Amino acid sequence: MSLNTKNNKQVEGTSYEKCRVRVIVKEGNIDKALGTLKRKSKDYGILKEIRDRMEFIKPSAKRRQEIMSAKLRQQKEGGLFEE
Repeated sequence: MSLNTKNNKQVEGTSYEKCRVRVIVKEGNIDKALGTLKRKSKDYGILKEIRDRMEFIKPSAKRRQEIMSAKLRQQKEGGLFEE
């Protein structure tokens, strides 16, 4: 559970719980801790979620993009594109 800072109510299942990443710096080794932080944030998908939330994309536009990328993927696999 986490606290909602606006009205101090406890809220379950917020995205804040998923995004809590802790990294312990051992023996002053900041470079290793930074690498661990980057790896954990990549594993949890934090940066992808931030990028997705930067702008709103309509559901129809998302579907259109998914269909176009699927067509492109099939063309590449079918050998229609030569690299």
